[in-house]
Amino acid sequence: MSIPHIGVPNIAFNANTVMVIVLILVLVYGLIMGHNKLKTFALSCFAGLVMVMTFANGLNSIVQKAHWTLGGHLGLTAVKIILFTLPVVILEFGHKEKGKNKGGFLITMILAVVTAALLISSIISFLDSGAASNILRSSILADWIYTFRLAWLVAVLVVVAAENFMPNKSH
Repeated sequence: MSIPHIGVPNIAFNANTVMVIVLILVLVYGLIMGHNKLKTFALSCFAGLVMVMTFANGLNSIVQKAHWTLGGHLGLTAVKIILFTLPVVILEFGHKEKGKNKGGFLITMILAVVTAALLISSIISFLDSGAASNILRSSILADWIYTFRLAWLVAVLVVVAAENFMPNKSH
């Protein structure tokens, strides 16, 4: 079965393409939604990482023992992605920002880039070793982002902390 051609050019979706798409999506999100929402997104990625590190193995054991694997589709990788995504979704849709926006365009763009890199490196780390190796071998960008995964953790915290020392914008 082939997909009918609807006038969309063929795009090769390799790992580099996906990395660039994620980066662009987070940049656009930061531009459209603003610095405060981007900061909430960055920090909710941290909450997701903590959830994965704390609960993934235990929850996966429960899922496997109870045979809730949805025909084998709900394994450890899926449990990790669900746990990582849960606080992101809850905090993004449930959090209403109040107060002044301190972040300007430059700090918003820097936060978007380091948040996108944190997101990409986190997802790669959730994959089984074979899938992660395939992505890292096929994409120089993915390999570079993953190599510096601890730097992205620190960078998000540094950018958010530095922004707190910035004076409020005068209008």
